[in-house]
Formats: sequence, structure tokens, C-alpha cells
Amino acid sequence: MFLICTILYTIAFWFGSLWLKKKLNLPRETKGWLYKHMNRWHRFGEMAIVAVLIAALLMTRLVMGWRTSTHHDCILAVSVLLAFRSFVERRLNPKSRQHILSAYASMSGLILYTGSEWWM
Repeated sequence: MFLICTILYTIAFWFGSLWLKKKLNLPRETKGWLYKHMNRWHRFGEMAIVAVLIAALLMTRLVMGWRTSTHHDCILAVSVLLAFRSFVERRLNPKSRQHILSAYASMSGLILYTGSEWWM
């Protein structure tokens, strides 16, 4: 049942992001597979967040031994990264409105994380 709800939520998120792209006139294609950072401090900030999240995951998983489901932690990590990305995009390039899509993805991830924590 959890898998079915997750698949339905993913489909709803995908349609919502397509609607936002159409409504905000954002380009559908990107110029590559990877995200292009705004500047080197943005890249450094994301790497620092990833390092802290990996350290926290190892701390709770290996040292304390109380965390059993790592997919919840991955959802939370991606949500935090997208929230930081939205903040930086809003701060450095507010006219592009790409930050709205990043904020939507971050909030959707947080809702999925909260739902999966309550479900399990």
C-alpha cells in the first residue's frame, strides 16, 4: 500500500511540476544532465550540506544504531538540498523564477518525508 501511495504521489508531483513550468514559462530542456550551479559558493554550500548529511546518517545509523530506514533519510537530504538551491536561486537570480520550481520540489519532498515517517 505504501508503494502504491508513493507512486501516486510521484505522478502527482510530476504533473504539478509540468503545470508550474507551463504557468511560469520555464524552459523544459536543460543544457546537460547535471545541475549548473550559480557560482562556486553555491557548489561549495551544496557539498558542505551533503557532507554534513552523510556524517549525520553515519552517526545515527552506525554509531547509535536506532535508524533502520535510510530511504527516509535520503528523501530528507534531497529536500534540504533543494531548499538550499531554491534559496540561492532566489537570492542570485530572482527574475528567472526557477526558484519556485525548486521550492515546490523541496516542499513536496518534505511532505513525502512526513507522510513516510507517519506511515512506517
